[in-house]
This record gives sequence, C-alpha cells and structure tokens, in this order.
Amino acid sequence: MKIKMFFFLGLISISLSFGQNKYDGYWWNNLNDDEKLFLVIGMFQGMELGNFVTFLKYNKDDREKYDNIYNAAKEKYFGVGKIDYSNQQVVDGIDKFYSDYKHRNINIRNALFVVGLELTDAPQKDIDMVLKIFRGTQ
Repeated sequence: MKIKMFFFLGLISISLSFGQNKYDGYWWNNLNDDEKLFLVIGMFQGMELGNFVTFLKYNKDDREKYDNIYNAAKEKYFGVGKIDYSNQQVVDGIDKFYSDYKHRNINIRNALFVVGLELTDAPQKDIDMVLKIFRGTQ
C-alpha cells in the first residue's frame, strides 16, 4: 500500500511541476543543446503518433481522404518532399526565433510552426501574419 501511495504522490508532483511551466522562449533559452534537440525530435515524433492515432479512428473509406489532407498539410507547412532539413536546423531556427525578445512569450509549438514556414520558404507576408496572431497583435 505504501508503494502505491508513494507512486501516486510522485505522479501528482510530476504533473504539478509540468503544469507550472510555460513552454515559451524564456523556458527554451534555459535548456541545454541536448535538451533542445530531444524536445524537437519528441515534437516531431508526437506529430507522427498523433497522425497514426487519428488515422486509426477513421473508417476504411475515410482513411485515404484523411491521409491525403494530412500529407498535403505536412508538405505545405513542414516541407516534406520540398526541402530536406535536420532536427538540428530546426533547433537553430527556434534559437534564432527566440533571439528576438518580441517572440519570447510565444509557446514552443507555435515557434516550431513559424520555423517550419521559414524552412519551407513560405512567403514573408504569411509568416508576418502568423506572428501577429501568435503575439496577439492582430
């Protein structure tokens, strides 16, 4: 019983500590290089896992339609099939993104989105529009 209680209390404390963090540029800038790289890899793996789980939810007739939509979005926003870039380039892009103090309150998920747009040579007007939305200035 004590082991179960210790485990339960440990899970609660871990979840509370994760809930207290705001995953933005200030948090990102306190990570070391390895932590940044593992976070980016984890985010991309999470996207793939989310795609897989969502794909399984659809019935057989809808899967092809969903897969086409997913692949089109992935190609548009993350350059699959357009350019080849490494996880380290994404880390470097996020570092550069957060070097601008105006971006530091933007969460990492949205920073990754902007870096994906930049890596795929999206039009600057599209990037600027997205940044206005993420900064809350639109």
